[in-house]
Amino acid sequence: MKLKLKVVSSNQLLAIAVDQEMKNKWFMPVTCYYFWPTTDAWNLLKTELESKRWISAIQRKVLLDEATYVINHWQSNSILLVFISLALCTSS
Repeated sequence: MKLKLKVVSSNQLLAIAVDQEMKNKWFMPVTCYYFWPTTDAWNLLKTELESKRWISAIQRKVLLDEATYVINHWQSNSILLVFISLALCTSS
């Protein structure tokens, strides 16, 4: 199963979500977008991923590690990340 961390940002806001890539190259949302720093986006994402029992603990860890990296990078660099799509390929 291929999951993607979706990121949209501006100078003041970072939005993160997870999508699943389907066979025909279209994407299905797995989570809604969570907004940092107005909410605790990382914990909200963690809670939602944990509620999806079909996502393995390893996949959740990878996605949350990527979210941590993006949040930390955004905070420390204060740059505009127009759109990032990180492919997280895992075997089921």
